Amino acid sequence: MNFRASCVIAALMTAGLIVPTPSVFASPASAPECQTAGEVFPDEDNGGYTECGEKDGKLVGVHIKCRSGHVFDYGTKRCVLIER
Repeated sequence: MNFRASCVIAALMTAGLIVPTPSVFASPASAPECQTAGEVFPDEDNGGYTECGEKDGKLVGVHIKCRSGHVFDYGTKRCVLIER
């Protein structure tokens, strides 16, 4: 993962906007859709997403689970509060 992606993820975690799952870094085999760093793939239920980044020189998918009351937003490519 590059430095910028690490900073963004750390800031979102600090703000409580994302909650990392126990296995934060997916192996390249489990995230075959990653072609370039920065790509984002939402979960089918929009309850989280996988963001592609670099770790040790390899592309990996980092799974981000949205916290309760939040869903993946296609416009911002991040978890946002559900508007009621």
